[in-house]
Amino acid sequence: MTKPTPTPNRPQFNYTQLGLVAAGIIVLLGLGLYLWPHLRPAQIGATPTPGLQSPDTTRTIDGTIVCLPHKDTTGPQTEECAIGLQDDQGQDYGLINAPAVATVNGSHVRVTGTFEAAPSDTKYNITKTIKVVSLTKL
Repeated sequence: MTKPTPTPNRPQFNYTQLGLVAAGIIVLLGLGLYLWPHLRPAQIGATPTPGLQSPDTTRTIDGTIVCLPHKDTTGPQTEECAIGLQDDQGQDYGLINAPAVATVNGSHVRVTGTFEAAPSDTKYNITKTIKVVSLTKL
């Protein structure tokens, strides 16, 4: 009787390793698809919509220091005054890091800062918030 000839040593195919590699690739592809809209470069030559500048746009605006109006005016109202800015078109803005000069209600001022979307949980009726870089009395 003849002995079978041994086959050369070949690494065994490991389905567990293949499954882990496939799962890793799927996770990376899913993560890439999820993050793609946030990582894409801005469209070249795109014209921004007026009033919808990117959040990190520094702008200057003139207006009057006011107590910000509440969103919900039903029921009892508290007497606190959240200092804000009302521009010449009647739009109200929350002020972040406003200096002490901003506490004088009715003062006409010029504010330079970074405009950001208003927080969704704010209790005030504001268009945007402004991270104040400078505030001067006019």
